[in-house]
Amino acid sequence: MFFYCKSLSGQTGNTDIKKHTIYIDVSTRGPVYTINYDRIFIKRDKVSFSYRIGFFLLKDEIAMPLGVSLITGKHDHHAEFSLTLMPDIDRVNYLFREGNISDKYLYITPGFGYRYQKSGGGLFIKALVAPMILLDPPSDDFWNMDPKLYPLLTFGAGISL
Repeated sequence: MFFYCKSLSGQTGNTDIKKHTIYIDVSTRGPVYTINYDRIFIKRDKVSFSYRIGFFLLKDEIAMPLGVSLITGKHDHHAEFSLTLMPDIDRVNYLFREGNISDKYLYITPGFGYRYQKSGGGLFIKALVAPMILLDPPSDDFWNMDPKLYPLLTFGAGISL
């Protein structure tokens, strides 16, 4: 008789990895704060990837950061490389009115920084430095943009679940 056994597993490694994070990010330029959701969608021993979606609302301004990050390391302390695009609309109340006076911006931020995130969840902290590219198109000609470059520092704190 011949017996063949094969072990099957749906996941490898630590199955208690907390991939979801809710945090507040404060910035030196652009929208002052954002409330964010970050999810690790690829987790490896040395490199992981996450995406971020956020929200900012203050009076009549609204913004929504969308980003991806490459995270190094397998313990609690990580280097992070990220790219974030953030559309921003000032005077959003006038966006769909005749004589639209809303001002639209696009912030492009390739960042580098530090990320503290335990695989078992809990406290989450990150800090990034970046060159921020601001695209401010005129209301009547979206493709006629005059890009400006600014230094940017951000700090985020929250909880991984």
